[in-house]
Amino acid sequence: MENKQYRLGRYFVDVSRNEIVQGDSTVSVPPKAMEVLHVLIQNQGKVIEFTTLTELVWHNRVVSPNSLQRCISQLRQAFGEDSKSQSVIRTHARRGYSLELAIGDGPASVPKRRYLIYVLILGMLIFAGLSIEGWRASQENFAKVELTASTPLTSSDGPEMYGSFSADGRFIVFLRSIDACHSHIWVKDLVRAQTFRLSSKPGVYGRPRWSLDSSHIVVPARGQCQSDSKAQLRWSIKRFNMGSERSLPHGGDTILEAGQQRVGKVLGFKQGAITFLQEYTDNQVRLATFNPQNGKVLPLFSPAGG
Repeated sequence: MENKQYRLGRYFVDVSRNEIVQGDSTVSVPPKAMEVLHVLIQNQGKVIEFTTLTELVWHNRVVSPNSLQRCISQLRQAFGEDSKSQSVIRTHARRGYSLELAIGDGPASVPKRRYLIYVLILGMLIFAGLSIEGWRASQENFAKVELTASTPLTSSDGPEMYGSFSADGRFIVFLRSIDACHSHIWVKDLVRAQTFRLSSKPGVYGRPRWSLDSSHIVVPARGQCQSDSKAQLRWSIKRFNMGSERSLPHGGDTILEAGQQRVGKVLGFKQGAITFLQEYTDNQVRLATFNPQNGKVLPLFSPAGG
């Protein structure tokens, strides 16, 4: 079976998922751009001519001359570099491209994301206490369920991700990518069958979270796509109001400026208070809550030793 996962320097590339991972940061890459990267990986260190690369990816189809250049630009953006800094993909004038990063030895493995491990542990504890009786009671009803069809709720040319229903089931919030890093926040009203954009400017957003009354959406965000310097990354939590008193789209309200302290997944949003995962020192992650009324972040849980 052909290997579809690679370690490139400090990056992990999953071809099957169209993802490039660095630490806790995951960037989705358009399929054609990933195919270009896959060819370069398979020929690491070699110069692949423009025409050869186009034929291997587009299979002799007639495409715009800019198609390959656009894919290379998307890959460089995903790796956090541009045409001037070519430490990952190098351009050879009037010849082609080459992959400069060395492929790591041994089988690639998905990088550990500690904050996800904590979420999984928390989920396991909850399910261990509540799921047994619920599982027994659900078996009779589950046996009666018959799936007959699936219906797409949204559709676009770009990748869509992180979809979730509001508590009342009327709305779906999701991210719609516009390039390898940036996306917009969209909402679909299932009652009116209308889809509208919530964010006025593209951003590097995490998974959106609904308030219990479906009136607000909170989302973690960072200032830029990639940076080798942690000091250049600015993290925040934004709130988008679904109320009619504010026209859409809008820029949202920044309710927490976390600075260089990375904000992970927002886990809860109740009565204005927000519970989220926060990296407060290097590789030290804690569960914290923020109350906008007093502007304080209070730790709830931090595992011993990490």
